[in-house]
Amino acid sequence: MKTLQFLPFMILFFSSVKANAQETELAGRRFAAAQGQTCKSMTEGGCMLSFYRIMEFDADSVLISWRVEASCTPVEKEAAYEKMYDHLSTKHKWTVENDVLRMEGSEEFETLTISPGSLSGMKKSAGAEEGILFREELK
Repeated sequence: MKTLQFLPFMILFFSSVKANAQETELAGRRFAAAQGQTCKSMTEGGCMLSFYRIMEFDADSVLISWRVEASCTPVEKEAAYEKMYDHLSTKHKWTVENDVLRMEGSEEFETLTISPGSLSGMKKSAGAEEGILFREELK
């Protein structure tokens, strides 16, 4: 009889352990989503630019930023492009419930679905929505 009295508490305890395990699974991980490419032509050469959205997770917050990879001729031009979006980073508190990631205050990504090695969902940009897929980057 006493065992049955403790059953609800045990269920509650193990469900909270599972929820906390899900949240800590993202801490320390980084995900990237390809956002496009473009070419810049210049009189002395040119650049191929690739754009990525990055999510880096801490225990209680996520840093959302841009990464630009540049391949230029002359090579000296690359550094200027690779830092061009550094000022656009935002940080948000995050929570996970039933494999749904929620980011407080993010107008671009409200929720994403967690799958093994990826995050997917909708991205809001300029009044429109489009699908987005983040893949985990191994450090």
